[in-house]
Amino acid sequence: MLAGKPVITCTDSGGTAELVSDGVTGLVVEPEAAALAAAIERLWSSRREARRMGEAGRERAAAVSWDGVVEQLTAAA
Repeated sequence: MLAGKPVITCTDSGGTAELVSDGVTGLVVEPEAAALAAAIERLWSSRREARRMGEAGRERAAAVSWDGVVEQLTAAA
C-alpha cells in the first residue's frame, strides 16, 4: 500500500484481507484463478480506478503508525 498500488488479495488470506477495503484500497476476491484474473484485468483496464485505489491505500498505510497502535491499545485498557 505504501507503494501507492492497489492490492489484490483473496477472501481466505487472513490479515491481508482484513487490511484491504474491497473497491477502496484494492480488491478482495475468491481464491480462484478466474477471480484473480478478473481482478487483474479490471485494474489493468481501468487505470483511473487503479490509481484511485492505490492512492487510498497509500493514505491508509501512512496513517498507520506504531504510535497510533499504542495509543489505541492503551485507550482500550
